[in-house]
Formats: sequence, structure tokens, C-alpha cells
Amino acid sequence: MKKLITIISAFILLTGSLSAQTRNINTVTVASDTSQFHRNLPVGSQVFDITHKKLYILKSAASATKNIATSDLVLVSLNDSVAWAGASITSLQSDVAAQNTSISNNTSSINSNSSAISSNLSKINTNISNINSNLGKINTNTGNISSNSSDISTNSTAISNNTGNISSNLSKINTNTSNISTNSSSISNNTSNINSNTSSISSNLGKINTNTSQLSTNTSAISSNLSKINTNTANITAATKTVSRFSAALGQKTFSLSKTVSANNLVFLNGSLADASQYSTSGSTLTFSNGLQLYDNVVVWY
Repeated sequence: MKKLITIISAFILLTGSLSAQTRNINTVTVASDTSQFHRNLPVGSQVFDITHKKLYILKSAASATKNIATSDLVLVSLNDSVAWAGASITSLQSDVAAQNTSISNNTSSINSNSSAISSNLSKINTNISNINSNLGKINTNTGNISSNSSDISTNSTAISNNTGNISSNLSKINTNTSNISTNSSSISNNTSNINSNTSSISSNLGKINTNTSQLSTNTSAISSNLSKINTNTANITAATKTVSRFSAALGQKTFSLSKTVSANNLVFLNGSLADASQYSTSGSTLTFSNGLQLYDNVVVWY
């Protein structure tokens, strides 16, 4: 190992000395003395023959199709190990340059893929925003239904209470009527009691009238709440229609849906409601007037 390090050091010193006296020296490694150089070489270039472990220096320039056997060369009397080490270093440098080129190409491909991923993520975020918006509408309608259900429950409780009062008052009227029948034989003696009972009846009738008015008010409120429920039911029906989603190919116009398109349909293009003039429907087929762009997002409610 120490010997190899010493040899490599000596070769580097020799190369540095030659560079200081002249210029940078090209070194070419070939398989044998009959292998072509594959590039034009100037005077002074080094050529290493791997098969015979020999190092040569060009005495005159050589073309890319030349080889050791057909060129004007001089054999360098160096230790074979030194020559081999120099050629190995040059070969490794060539490999490093090739790997750097490959890394640069891979980096370019990664940057291109990152750009495409960013574009797709943007479209996904747009679709998520549209979904969240629609979920908000559904939640609002659900809240309205819950509120109306609470009103109905409150009104039902009031009706139950009023019904109880009416039943109680009817019971009192029946009791008083029974008392009047029982005391018919002594009406004159019980005139005072009759007047008292008549006053009680009038009071109860007033309560009945009050309860009847409240019942009418509650009935009106129930009708109003039923109307709201019908409206919210229609909204929910609209919100739970069939939804089909597509990602368009370049120039695509026609899309096949899962069922026949209803009259009340909505078509969204890239998150915006499409104008009716932009498309037409026939059966379960949706057709745009103009071809779409690549990855255009189409959502159909029908």
C-alpha cells in the first residue's frame, strides 16, 4: 500500500512538472495498441495501452481514427504501476464527469415532476373547496330542519297543555250541570248557587275561548313550520342528487353519465357554474360546445 501511494505521488509530481513547463496534457486510455483514439489528439498527448501496460506520448498530432500502431509516438520508460495509476485516475475523472451529467439530467426531471405535482395539488385544493362549500349548504339546511323540529315540539307541548285545560274545564262544566239537574227541585232556594255556578261557567268559557285562540295561533305556527320543512326537504333533495366528476382529456367534449340527466341539473367547470349555452344534454350524455383543456375539472349534479 505504501509503495502504491509513493508511486502515485511520484506520478502526480511528474505530471505537475510537465504541466509547469508546457501546458495541460491530454491522457487517453485505449484497450490495446490497435484501438482507435475516438477523438483528435494534439502533440504531447499521453496514450495508455491497458493490455500491454505501456504509456506513450504523441510526437505529432493524431486524428480520432488513429491508434498506437499507426501514430507517431514515443514510449515513456516509467514504472508500469505508475503508468497504470495515472490511466486509472484519468478513467475515474471521466466516470465522475459522466455521473455529474447524469445527476444534472435527473435533477431536471425531478424539477419537471415537481411542477406537475404542484399543478395537480392546486386542482385538488379547488375541488376540496367546492366540496366544503356544498357541505356548508347541507349543514345550513340541516340546522333549519332542527330549528323547525324544535318549534314543532314546543307547539305540540303547548297544544297538549291547552287540551288538558279544556278537558279540565269540560269536567267542571259536567259537574256543574249535574249539580243543576240534582237541584232542579229547589231552584228557587239555590238561585244564589246557580248564579255562582253561572259565573264559574262564564269564567271557564272565557278560558275555553282563550285556549281556542291559542290553539288557532299554534295551528298557524305549525302550518308555517310545515312549510319550512317542505322547503328544506326540497333543498335536501336537491343537495343529494347524483354527482358525477370527470377530469377532461385535451379537446374532450363528450362525457357519459350514470343515468338520464334531469331538467334541474347543474354543471360546474373548474369550480364555476357553467352557463347553459356552454353545454347540452341528451339522455345520459353531456356534450360541451367546445373541447376542454387537459385536466379540466367537470362536476355534474343531476
